[in-house]
Amino acid sequence: PMYVSELKSFFQHNQQYETFLVLSATMKSEDLLSIAEVFATMPNQQVIMTKIDETRTYGNLLNLLYRTDMKLAYLTNGQNVPDDIVQASPKLISHCFTEGLSTGERARG
Repeated sequence: PMYVSELKSFFQHNQQYETFLVLSATMKSEDLLSIAEVFATMPNQQVIMTKIDETRTYGNLLNLLYRTDMKLAYLTNGQNVPDDIVQASPKLISHCFTEGLSTGERARG
């Protein structure tokens, strides 16, 4: 919480900001929720979920989105940044749940 407070001091009150919380898809659901709770007061918060290619289970991601007000902005599915950053979409999320998302795969939404 102290880190978040210090971080918020960098934002000017009269300007619009987008903030992104970068989380790993390999984390346990409880850990994701705990981190999200700490950063919940940041403005306009969105999630970038990394390491999608390193897991076969995505329930923790769905649980995070369901139980918080955060929006999923991007997924990463490999080590080749920025080429492996994919904008999140309903089609892409359903593809992850039904077929997985391997490195280099480009499911479009």
